[in-house]
Amino acid sequence: MMLRRGTALDPANAAGLVTALRWGRMTERAAELARAARRLTALIGPDARAEIELAVANAASGRPGVAAVHARCAVALGPGIAAAHVCGGHVAREAGLPEAAVAWLGRGLAIDPLDARAASDRLLCRQYVPGVTAESLAIHHNEWARRFARHEAAQPWRHPDPDRPIRVGYLSPDFALHPIGWFLAGVLPHHDPRAVEHVCYSDRRVADEMTRRLRSAGGEWVSCAGWRSEEHTLNS
Repeated sequence: MMLRRGTALDPANAAGLVTALRWGRMTERAAELARAARRLTALIGPDARAEIELAVANAASGRPGVAAVHARCAVALGPGIAAAHVCGGHVAREAGLPEAAVAWLGRGLAIDPLDARAASDRLLCRQYVPGVTAESLAIHHNEWARRFARHEAAQPWRHPDPDRPIRVGYLSPDFALHPIGWFLAGVLPHHDPRAVEHVCYSDRRVADEMTRRLRSAGGEWVSCAGWRSEEHTLNS
């Protein structure tokens, strides 16, 4: 449906079609996305962006081997496109290959060193590399902070009151059947509301049983998927 709409609006606009495919991936309609991406390839010929979307779709559908083939095709078609290498890193991560993921993401960062998200993903993958040490992880995390973290001194919005509850915010796209979801399932229900007020900002479009479990654990729940950065700031 998304591809048909995009084609009807402008059959020659490959960028618009890829945007429609990306939206399909974000809503986790992997099978539909794969069919649409194949049609896009038929319309415009081999295209790195279409291969990236196919790689992500197949990884999300539990087909890591097929996803890896598309990731390699994306790099072959666009060796200078950082997103193609980053995509390969994500596919390798989902396949349980952290060392390969670190290498893929490193190649993407060599092309686009300002991609903070890819750098963060590489930090995540480093934690699963066999033989990793706490010292090496500290070095890499400090390097990430030096390059990307904001270092302005935090300013309290109100005068501290020792008797008021602490207000804690959690922001994640993974309030779901995910390690973060399982971790928080043991945290959120045990907040004492007299001491802690918590707010969950869920940057997730598709809920599952863990999402509903976390949402029922008390506190506030804000669905913020699709918000721009400034909207997060204004609504926090």
